[in-house]
Amino acid sequence: MVRRWMPYSMFAHATSLAGPAEGPASRAHLHILSSPQGYDARVRAVAIALLGAAAGCASSGADFGSRAVAARVAAFAAATPHPTHLWRDTPPYSSPGEGLVVAYVEIPAGSRNKYEYRIRDNARVLDRVIRSEVGGYPINYGMIPGTIAFDGDPLDVLVLGPSLKGGALIRGVVVGLMDMDDEKGGDPKVVVSPLGPDGGPRFALTAALRAEVGRWFNGYKRFETAAGKWSRVTGWGSVEDAHRLIVRCRTFFEAGR
Repeated sequence: MVRRWMPYSMFAHATSLAGPAEGPASRAHLHILSSPQGYDARVRAVAIALLGAAAGCASSGADFGSRAVAARVAAFAAATPHPTHLWRDTPPYSSPGEGLVVAYVEIPAGSRNKYEYRIRDNARVLDRVIRSEVGGYPINYGMIPGTIAFDGDPLDVLVLGPSLKGGALIRGVVVGLMDMDDEKGGDPKVVVSPLGPDGGPRFALTAALRAEVGRWFNGYKRFETAAGKWSRVTGWGSVEDAHRLIVRCRTFFEAGR
């Protein structure tokens, strides 16, 4: 049954119109997540039907260049030795029709330890420690498995609420999109909230939180400019913008285009 709270509630109805998925379960997924074969094709069809050609924010309108193409080839090669693999085997949506996104927490809110999920190791590794002048991440930071973004890495995700354990895998309700550029190009980040008692978003993406998070990401590379690094938050997108971006990044993950 479609829950009334869902900002993406039409998703479930449109999925039913798209017809049944074909075939049995396609693969085993980690953390008791599963997806029927053909589900991603249905997601794309539904997203196109619901969202059409609505204008998105700048980064979500970017395209996948040679860097992303090369990174995709390298990522799948790096994941090959692992019989089960978090990034490769976990779909971005937890189940058909719900519109709930799977988020892997790399960095807990408040931490200055910049962990990154390394595809080769199928695990988090410490990349560096953020300077004390910058301060810890103002929000839980991670990635959406089963995706490749414009920079060739898994699509970034920001998870609202108190600090979560690093390495946690959660289901979240999409509440928006932070549009951002850096020295590599478009670097947008989907924003999700953990589920509340009613199954809806537990936390809201308020104007005050947008301002706080935006300020931090605008300045967190300010001590790395000599190395050519920079970042700029260019705006905030809607729930629909975020879902469309997830579908694009999933399509590139699967097809390389």
